Amino acid sequence: MTVESITPGSDQGQVAPSGLLPSAVQEVHGPLFVCLKRDDEAFANSLPAGASGEVAIYSPKGKPAQVICKVVIRMAAIKNHIVPN
Repeated sequence: MTVESITPGSDQGQVAPSGLLPSAVQEVHGPLFVCLKRDDEAFANSLPAGASGEVAIYSPKGKPAQVICKVVIRMAAIKNHIVPN
C-alpha cells in the first residue's frame, strides 16, 4: 500500500467556544484521515463495503515506537480473529 493523501481530522464534533472563528491553517494534533492506495486489486475487490482495518505507517523517525505499534497491530489481528467485530 502507498499513502495517497493525508487530511487533518477531528475526533470531536464541536469546537470549544472561544469567541474566535476557527482557522483552517491551525496545526492539528490529533487524528488524521489517510487515503491509501492498495497495490493488490484482487484483494481490494474482495473487501466488503464498509470494511475497516488498522494500518501503521513507519518512518525513519521513531524506531522504538515501531516495535510497540507492531505488537498493537498483531494483538488487534488476534483479537479480531478470535472475536470478529
